[in-house]
Amino acid sequence: MTKLKKTMLKIKIVSLLVFSILLGCSSSGDDDSDKLKVEISSGVNNIIPSSTRSCDEEAKGTLVAGSISNYFEVPSPVIAWQGNATSEVRVEVLRLTVDSPQIGKYECTLSSSSLNILFWKREYDKDKNVLVSSWDHHLGANSADTITSTSELKAKGYTSCPIKCGGVSIKKDSLKFTAKGKWELIAIEKRFSADNSSYEEIPLKVTGEFKVQNPF
Repeated sequence: MTKLKKTMLKIKIVSLLVFSILLGCSSSGDDDSDKLKVEISSGVNNIIPSSTRSCDEEAKGTLVAGSISNYFEVPSPVIAWQGNATSEVRVEVLRLTVDSPQIGKYECTLSSSSLNILFWKREYDKDKNVLVSSWDHHLGANSADTITSTSELKAKGYTSCPIKCGGVSIKKDSLKFTAKGKWELIAIEKRFSADNSSYEEIPLKVTGEFKVQNPF
């Protein structure tokens, strides 16, 4: 097994563990998932049989063909917390799935650094080395950028990057088609007591749909 395959396998295993743990969480508090607003385009996204740069490669200004191939892009999401102003919300996992005769079962999971880099900004040190900073995937109280919505990041100098899902394999002899997909976002609300002496962590879940198509 190559080093790249081992790394990708490790990322997938970690992502699945995080996802299953979060789904298995329970809390005595009320679920405020309806206060977490997520806008992800429900429009049709083309499956492109070529390569593109990852968000990390874009942020670093890497001049390469790109490490993501046979992919589709979904415009960067708008994620907003409209719940308790004293709560800290940590976005943990975004998973996109498609199940169709032409593709089979396909899954694209973003967690941790792959969520952060959806919003990035680039600076240079005195030696002109690239310095990249990214969103800390937090909203509300204690977020590094003091925001309640990712829409506020542009004004703070961040560039948004679309969700890029690669490795889409279209079955032989498939003609033009459109397939429905589902997305699922998992976050944790850190809800503090009135005197801030304690807190409880409450899982939040938001779902929606999107579409992909083979236009060729």
